[in-house]
Amino acid sequence: MSWRSPITVAIAAVACLGLLAGCSDEDPPQNDDQASGAQPSAGPQAPAQQPGQAPKVDKPLDIAQAARSKCSLMPEEALAELGITDAGTENDFGVCMWDTGTVSLTLHENKGLDAVYQMRADGRFDAFEPGEIAGYPSVTTTPQKSPTAACSVFVGVSDTASFTVAVTDSDGQKDPCDVAEDLSEAVVEKLANG
Repeated sequence: MSWRSPITVAIAAVACLGLLAGCSDEDPPQNDDQASGAQPSAGPQAPAQQPGQAPKVDKPLDIAQAARSKCSLMPEEALAELGITDAGTENDFGVCMWDTGTVSLTLHENKGLDAVYQMRADGRFDAFEPGEIAGYPSVTTTPQKSPTAACSVFVGVSDTASFTVAVTDSDGQKDPCDVAEDLSEAVVEKLANG
């Protein structure tokens, strides 16, 4: 398969990440009626669509130090298991990319998962699956209109910071969401262990 497909999908993934970067802390809060698909809730399990409702992070990790050499956060062993041996390169948008964009890593130093939940409320994802990666809250997503071989995993490392691993799969042999989740776990472990 041509490399154009992964590049195109990577551009779509970066566009999705740009949406996260564009979320403003000054956005007006939405009430239950304004958020699409929101349902009232009386307990701590509030609807995921509501801003400010992402799970809290119990053991925050500091990504400010890691941002200086962000491409080194992706363990070489984890990439080698995918057959990726090239060094990561940081593009003009601050996104680290490997294998012509098949794998990318973005750090969001000032945006926690609340911004991702707001994007869900705005209808920007075709798929949105909350979960946990190595003890940290996560969301596995497929951006709207993206090819089926694209998947992004957002991981909240504090209430105000997160990272995203985006994966495309040009050969259809691996589920890109499984790969993105595995790589995200490796990034969390590297962050936690310095």
